[in-house]
Parts: sequence; C-alpha cells; structure tokens
Amino acid sequence: MDYKTVCGLLSVIIGLAAYWFYFRDIFANKTKPHTYSWLIWGLLSAVGFFGQLKGNAGAGAWVLGITTVANLLIFIVAIFKGQRHFSKTDKLMLAVALLAIVLLVSVKDPRFSVTLACGASIVAYYLTIKKSYYKPSEETVRTFALNSLKFAPSLFALQTFSYLTAIYPLTAMLGNAVLVGAIISRRRTLAAGR
Repeated sequence: MDYKTVCGLLSVIIGLAAYWFYFRDIFANKTKPHTYSWLIWGLLSAVGFFGQLKGNAGAGAWVLGITTVANLLIFIVAIFKGQRHFSKTDKLMLAVALLAIVLLVSVKDPRFSVTLACGASIVAYYLTIKKSYYKPSEETVRTFALNSLKFAPSLFALQTFSYLTAIYPLTAMLGNAVLVGAIISRRRTLAAGR
C-alpha cells in the first residue's frame, strides 16, 4: 500500500469516528444539529468531492466522499431531531449559501467556484457558531475536532495538490478548528458565570 493510500484511509477512519460520536449524541438527545449548516455542508462536500475527482485528487478525495454521505444523513436526521427554530438571520444566511452553491455549479471558472464553495462553507460554520453561543452544550466538540484533524492526512493523500484540490479541505480544517475553539470558550464562560 502506498503512502497516499494510507493517508486517504487514515482520513476516512478519523472521519467515520467523528460522525459516530455525532450520531451517538444526536440519538442520545445531547446534540441538536443546526439543520441549515448540515444541508450546506452536505451540498458543498458533494460538489467538492466531485470537483476533487475531476481534479485527479486520488485517495485525498475519499474523505470528502464519506463526509458528503455523513453530512447529508445528519441533515435528514436534523430535520427531526435538530434545531427547529430559525432566526431571520439564519434564513438569510441559508439563502446566501444556497445562492453561492447555485453559482458555483453554474460558473465555468473552477477557481471562482471553489472560492464560492469556501465562502458558503464559512456561512455554515457561522450558523453553528451562532447556535453554539446560546446552546454550547448541544454540540459534540469531539466531532468537530476530529473533522478538523481528518483533513490533515487527506491533504497528503492528494494525487494532485493545487488550489482546486486543497483549498476546500483547508477551509474545512480551519472552520472546524475555529468552531471547536468557540464552543469550548463559550462553555468555559458560562461555567465561570455560575
């Protein structure tokens, strides 16, 4: 087995562990996912996965394939077990992200499309960070930490390393890390205030 295959498999294993913790906590009623975030991440990871396949990403694309399936499953489960009340800001941000997704699929410039995908992904992180500010105990920090970690070996697994194949995983790695920091910080602030 070559180095890139091992890195690709490691990314998939870390990703599966991340989602196992999240599904476990959803069904234990500990986690209430932000429905819009998971819809956006599901659609974006699907676009990213097919874009990576087109860009000859090789084993580095495997993690986005797993991520796509998991994110869309979480979105479906979130419809029934996730956050049910959305602010006008949430709805506006969803509209902006969906518009970005429509544009990125229809635009012929792959660099612009990937940049739009990263922007829409940041919108999804914003929605979950906003939700977590008010209800930090309703998120599984371990999942987001592992989701950040899973992209590190996937970058080494890329057959072709370029802006097109690497920027979305880098954005997701950073977005997940920021989300972990925001949730932990908010939990500590609330604990200190008690």
